[in-house]
Amino acid sequence: MITPRWIFGTHPSEAELAAKETTTSMISDWWREFNTQQEKLEGVFSGQIEWDLQGWMNTQLHAIHPSLMWEFGPAVHGPGHRLVITPESEVHLRPLVNKILIEAPVLDNWEFYPYRLTESAEVAEQSVQARTETSMESIWVKVSILPSHHFGLAFHSPDFAAEDDQLAFNTVFVAVESLLGEETLDKWIGPITVHPVKSARAKSALQKSLKRKDGSGPVAGAVHIHELNALITDLIVETESSLPDTPVREAIEDADWHMYNLDPPPARDDYSRRYDLISSVTMMPAMWESAHGPGYFYSERYSKLGEIFCYVKIDDVDAFEDCEVDERSDLEEALNEELVSAEIGCCMGSGTGLRYAYIDLAIEDMDSAVPIIRKVLQAAAVPTRSWIHFYDSHWSTEWIGVYETSPAPLVEEADLKTDD
Repeated sequence: MITPRWIFGTHPSEAELAAKETTTSMISDWWREFNTQQEKLEGVFSGQIEWDLQGWMNTQLHAIHPSLMWEFGPAVHGPGHRLVITPESEVHLRPLVNKILIEAPVLDNWEFYPYRLTESAEVAEQSVQARTETSMESIWVKVSILPSHHFGLAFHSPDFAAEDDQLAFNTVFVAVESLLGEETLDKWIGPITVHPVKSARAKSALQKSLKRKDGSGPVAGAVHIHELNALITDLIVETESSLPDTPVREAIEDADWHMYNLDPPPARDDYSRRYDLISSVTMMPAMWESAHGPGYFYSERYSKLGEIFCYVKIDDVDAFEDCEVDERSDLEEALNEELVSAEIGCCMGSGTGLRYAYIDLAIEDMDSAVPIIRKVLQAAAVPTRSWIHFYDSHWSTEWIGVYETSPAPLVEEADLKTDD
């Protein structure tokens, strides 16, 4: 199945172009149908008519893609309604969602969003009760700051049966999504765990805390779940403030370089992403470990200047036999000479795989950098099977061919699940 590129779809193949045209036509059909059903929608929201809204939405929206989810609610910036269209955990579909919303008509009393929004504690409680038939009133949370610039959330409650209590996990997940909003959940939240409060002493402390409402919980450092949004908001501000005020390219000369050795799966014909990586060196170890570890990766957690972390993937099966450069370091030097002098980016790492060679990049202006990167790589006569890929999870299926004739890279089903 062809996954069309919606952000960097340069030089599409006939198959990709056909897939984009088909999907674009379905998007137009969806909005046309949505517009024609305004009277019914208003009737359902006002309680004046009965209509299978869920069945209609699933039929119409899933025609574009079966993984698209939706949610209605009140408008945020005035009277009316809002519609959220989200791919939830399949974040590689976010470029498609953005395309859908770009094509949205301007309708009175309607707002459209790509993420579920932040809700008040009262509304979040209602969402938890409606979706899990439980309450979040006796839940406390302890937040940890992880090297990946994620925030780990450990939830504590006497209502949790065990640490593998699925209902408890569902409860806190719905609560987190409602209190923080889906975008913050995706970009900033790491592991979520649940912990039953079993001891009588801890339960007594919890009950006293609930009565006092003083913010102290049954576990040292824990706060009541109602305080989670304020706490995470402050931590995001602190994390962003701690990031360098200068671009990565200005730190190259004084950088400390870190080496990683990996054990990739046995040799095979081809590898998607960086699954054949044997060794890698980087000047940004925290960013590297996050990009190669579990959970979603977003460049904004590592740059306050809007830099995008991406990489060149070069088919090195013939060891650069036909290239005009003998070493990858020469290629990195040539890229740096162009990117740094233009003040739009730099090379900040590299890697060697069973089949591919990799060069990591920090790019400040992607539109300006892409032509330069392609020019340098083409001048070096790198193999046709060479691409620019992106670390950001929502761009995991986006790519740019080094040549107009570069074929589509391998994308495996596992690549579309980045939250494991």
